[in-house]
Amino acid sequence: MRLLVRHRLRRTRREGYVDRSEILDADEIRLGRGSDTELHLTDGRVLLHHATITLRDGVLEIAPDANGEIQQDGIPVPLATFDTAHTISVGPYDLTRLDDEEGCDAAIGIELTRPMGDAETDLRERLSTPLLGRRRTGWKLGGAVALVLLLLGVGVPLSTFFVSDDVAAPVSEAGTAELLRLAENLWVTDGVSRVHENLDRGCQACHTAPFAEVTNATCMDCHNTLTTHVDPHAKYNNKTKKNDCSACHQEHIGPDGMLPGVEITEAGCVTCHNGAINYADGSPLLKVASIAAHPPMTLPTPPASGLIFSHASHLVSEGMRSPEGGRKKLGCVDCHQSVNAGADMTLPGFESGCRSCHTLAFSPEDPTRRLPHGSVWKVQAEVDEFYAAVEAGDIKVTPLAASERRRLPGARPRAIVKPVPLPAAARAEAALSGPAVKGQCQTCHVLDEGTNAAEWDIVPVDAIHDWLSNARFDHGDHEGEASCSSCHAVATSQSVEDVAMPSIGTCLECHGSASDFPDVDSTCASCHEFHGELEQGASLEGHNGFATATTDTTPLARLAEILSDGKN
Repeated sequence: MRLLVRHRLRRTRREGYVDRSEILDADEIRLGRGSDTELHLTDGRVLLHHATITLRDGVLEIAPDANGEIQQDGIPVPLATFDTAHTISVGPYDLTRLDDEEGCDAAIGIELTRPMGDAETDLRERLSTPLLGRRRTGWKLGGAVALVLLLLGVGVPLSTFFVSDDVAAPVSEAGTAELLRLAENLWVTDGVSRVHENLDRGCQACHTAPFAEVTNATCMDCHNTLTTHVDPHAKYNNKTKKNDCSACHQEHIGPDGMLPGVEITEAGCVTCHNGAINYADGSPLLKVASIAAHPPMTLPTPPASGLIFSHASHLVSEGMRSPEGGRKKLGCVDCHQSVNAGADMTLPGFESGCRSCHTLAFSPEDPTRRLPHGSVWKVQAEVDEFYAAVEAGDIKVTPLAASERRRLPGARPRAIVKPVPLPAAARAEAALSGPAVKGQCQTCHVLDEGTNAAEWDIVPVDAIHDWLSNARFDHGDHEGEASCSSCHAVATSQSVEDVAMPSIGTCLECHGSASDFPDVDSTCASCHEFHGELEQGASLEGHNGFATATTDTTPLARLAEILSDGKN
């Protein structure tokens, strides 16, 4: 990537700019204060390695590093795309997209818009007060205000000691008691919650500006691994709803105040989700009145897997024929194992599952010889090397017994001529184009045919690993309560592309509102990640915002990971 960077250094007296341009040439351009970064930013508020700029498929993107933060139009985002309509902020610097220059893939402008000196000046101006100015009137006014505060803060409490107990004025006594209570608690708050009691900077850790509410950006300074629950650009039709952390997390209300309570129960979620919420792109989020009235889900369209597989043929009641003889009855756990503490199930690997039945023996001369499971070129190399070694005598094979030839009665017997063995190349080509090799691969894989029978390749394998990326589910919680077939209808599945994920109706057979299902403690947060990622593998039907299939488009990576367990 060849990137033109135009620095705006300072403003001139005529309101112009002094620009300095540089061209950076690298696959990835790192921004930061470190000396090893390609785009060096000197301000102390920038991390050593703050963010990285990449060019993918013609789109210029920037993403923060592990502890960095970037903002798009003032809103923290995990990834931003450069365009002329938005401004991207990296610390005190603003980055904008410029018109492309000849000889460069892209061009950006960068300017230090919030210098350290300006921030200090603004702080001093906010803290200054005209009451204590140099003029005499300022001192007089300030003294009068101080005297009034002194009388209220000290005089009123002391006056209670001189009031006679014989004066009967119940209304005045009640009013005075209330006034004193308010005066006493005016600057007193409840303690911080347990999660914040060990903050090093004390109150200033959250209250960065005097007499101002704590902002989302301040919360994200520490909780930078979380994403916001709501799209930052979402708009509520109900103006009373707040799109910030304090809508659910309240501080100074007790030791457990920061832990959300009724806000994430069914009633709390429905308060928002039963109304109209519109994303920035205009796509609607369907209304949810209750768990029992949950809208149906639409799963992403599965990609062409490149595999030929039938669950139904492997789960026959009488079992499948085994290479050792007899039949072997298979179950779901023979191919799928629980991982991630029960949240996910593994896809079957060839070496750990399929090899026990599909031995890949290919040579009648040596029945113990096995084909490797992996790239086609490895298979071809194995076959070529084997028959070349047989022809050279390096591998001793048992000769095949010649078949007896029958002759007509009375005919004179003829000598049996032993057939001349075919050359190694011809034998290898016959194996690669016949049932010994090609036929075995074609049993499970879709093939890409070549110009002749021996020249073929395997269609890349693809699969969706995570269908519901923002869902919370634990197979362990369902053990003993349900079998695999209770939720996944695979007994009649004839194709890999058959989506065997259960519908929302299957879930609602056991889960629902607390009043309807008191034995199953279910809330919306029981299944939905509250702080989820923006991209997810499934969406509510009718909602296309942030709905993308979580797939890996690298065929070789998928082949190695899914079918070869990363070994071949």
